Amino acid sequence: MSKLTFKITLKKSLIGRQASHISCAKGLGLYKIRQTATVIDTPANRGMAKKNFLYGSCGGITDMRLNKLSGAPGSKPVSKRLGRGIGSGVGKTCGRGHKGQKSRSGGYHKTGFEGGQMPLQRRIPKFGFTSKKSLYVCEVRLNELNDLGPDIINLDVLKRQGVITNNIRKVRIIASGKIKKAITVSASLHCTRGSRRIIESSGGKVVEL
Repeated sequence: MSKLTFKITLKKSLIGRQASHISCAKGLGLYKIRQTATVIDTPANRGMAKKNFLYGSCGGITDMRLNKLSGAPGSKPVSKRLGRGIGSGVGKTCGRGHKGQKSRSGGYHKTGFEGGQMPLQRRIPKFGFTSKKSLYVCEVRLNELNDLGPDIINLDVLKRQGVITNNIRKVRIIASGKIKKAITVSASLHCTRGSRRIIESSGGKVVEL
């Protein structure tokens, strides 16, 4: 079985280094700058490589330091330098042009403002609305009652079976689909004329207050 190896490169000269640094570098087989050595991947060699990481570069060994952390490429774009002469293209007026509200500091107008003219979002016709009743009122079709276990249908049964959500307080049963069994609809539920006729024709009944 072949032993694992890794490469390490000496980036800086050993001249003027501490004696311990020099001995570690020579122990890894590095004697001159930009020399690359292939060493066996052992804990001792990895320890020496990490200890001298300031002037060595080894593949497969990561040495994380706070002063070497950086963002992903492109995550921090360089900001445009303004007011640096006409050769830059954004010199004296910094790309703002001459005079006017937008050239001043604090020159702001709200989004959609058209100088006093009736803005587009106010002059186009509006249609439709969201009813607040939809938060607690729900419609249930007849065919949704076929799969329910109990024969007596009330608000609690519909919530327990997952037909309606817990915030629903009023339910209206509409004549959509067919009912395949005889059921009894509680007085807490409202039935339309069509749904009442279908329920009663299938042998069921609707309880009234």
